[in-house]
Amino acid sequence: MRGQPVEQKQFQLECVAGVGDKPAEHFVQLINDELVLLPMFVDPRIANGGHMRFFSGEMLHDVSVQIDNEPLGFFWLKRGDAVALLEHVFVLIIQYFLPNTVFILPFKCVAHRLVILSLQCIATLLQNIFASRIMSLTYQNRSVHQTGHKKQSNRLLFAVLYLKMAAMETLWKNRRQALEEAHLNRSLRVSGVGPVVETPDGEKLIFCSNDYLGMARSPAVANAAQDELKKGIGAGASRLVSGNFGWHEQLEHEFAAFVKKADSVLFPSGYQANVGAISALAGPDDVIFSDRLCHASIIDGCRLSRAAVEIFEHNDVADLRRLLEKYRDTNCGKMVITEGIFSMDGDMPPLREICDAATDAGAVVYLDEAHSLGILGPQGRGLAASLGLSDAVAVVVGTFGKAVGVSGACVAGSVNAAMLLKSTARSLMFTTASPPALARAVCESLMLIESADDKRRSLYRNIRLFKTLAASAGVPLISSDSPIQPVLIGDARRVMEISNHLWHTGLFVQGIRPPTVPSGTERLRITITAAHTDTQIQRLVNELKRCGAAEQGECK
Repeated sequence: MRGQPVEQKQFQLECVAGVGDKPAEHFVQLINDELVLLPMFVDPRIANGGHMRFFSGEMLHDVSVQIDNEPLGFFWLKRGDAVALLEHVFVLIIQYFLPNTVFILPFKCVAHRLVILSLQCIATLLQNIFASRIMSLTYQNRSVHQTGHKKQSNRLLFAVLYLKMAAMETLWKNRRQALEEAHLNRSLRVSGVGPVVETPDGEKLIFCSNDYLGMARSPAVANAAQDELKKGIGAGASRLVSGNFGWHEQLEHEFAAFVKKADSVLFPSGYQANVGAISALAGPDDVIFSDRLCHASIIDGCRLSRAAVEIFEHNDVADLRRLLEKYRDTNCGKMVITEGIFSMDGDMPPLREICDAATDAGAVVYLDEAHSLGILGPQGRGLAASLGLSDAVAVVVGTFGKAVGVSGACVAGSVNAAMLLKSTARSLMFTTASPPALARAVCESLMLIESADDKRRSLYRNIRLFKTLAASAGVPLISSDSPIQPVLIGDARRVMEISNHLWHTGLFVQGIRPPTVPSGTERLRITITAAHTDTQIQRLVNELKRCGAAEQGECK
């Protein structure tokens, strides 16, 4: 009982002899004078092959049967134990909702059949309760603890855990259905290294890859990785244990020099880099100023840091200055975070003005160059280098899964910053290191990128061509001079209709929906690469026009 009763109410819970039009003997059978076959309705995805194992000394067998093609799990219990099990589960449920209630559970043995409350009715009740998230069963029934019978407590605990598991499955199902109804459910498509790939659905021309310079298909990069793979594949441990290899440190040294920083730290992915670096470099006594459209990894890093977080409007320096002013007279650490190219809109920040605002307020700038590394600045060194602001930016994140064509990421900064990351960044400390072959491949790719001016020229030529053709066709682009060219659709259902239509015509263009972008700004995220030909770009624009991306009409 939860607390002292204030008002006594008495309820008689009537017995139900069966489920629906099925008599009770379909569900509960008295095997002899002592043993009862007690059903628990089991989702076959949860129970192995429909079997439910009851881990108690009272279980003699387990069996799987079907009634009207419905899988049921059964286990054997002594009759008295079965009654006690059901009674305690029902007591727990009723006491949660009616804590000041005295009630009677009449269990009867009629013609050697145990007649019990309909399990289906209880299951339906629990499904509704859990689906609405009203109730959370916990093992707190005082009367159970007072019995002093360990077996009885174990049975109740088993029943409660089973009901919780079934309730979570119901929640997952309801949440999945809600996503489907809102056209926000995701599915994975088999792809490859483009721009033209063979898939199970036939040949596809890819216009959603971030391999801007085609480095993912570079024979030199692949050969570098292959040479290292001869020595082994995995790193075997986290870098702080035994997973630190020579190529990891070589890459850190080369990337730091590439972006003109004192040191850098390698992470297995860009997401892990931002989550680990931000939460290590800022803490509860600090404040972070982050652009509203920063990547999810930055948002999560800010949350994990436990720092105060101020969000300034996208690329709005005046709003940033207003927020910085609030902390002018404080001694807290201040860090401004922005991106070299924003991954969904494809635009760039006013980095010089942001650096000036940060300097005036005594803040440092943290720049994620994930989409700008390799394609902006002299020798592809990024946005900060293109504006001569390498010294004004304190921390640079370079992701190697975009223009570099491999995977992983480095966070570059001062020696102090790098030491903090190695000592406190949880996403570095508690994960297995990336394979050394990948680090060697990145080193090879960075060397090639330094001399890849021809690829960068081809990339920007293709971008201009696409924008010109799209404007002539009336395709509504969000303003961007980067490889990321979003086509604004504004409706989740519609954007996936167009994406699916393009797929079936041989074009892979991904639809982007909430929570990746705000509701009402759903778009096709088209990415142009140096490897695309004029004919392929023309084909894309023609198909966009044909499927109604310009007029928001039906695909023809």
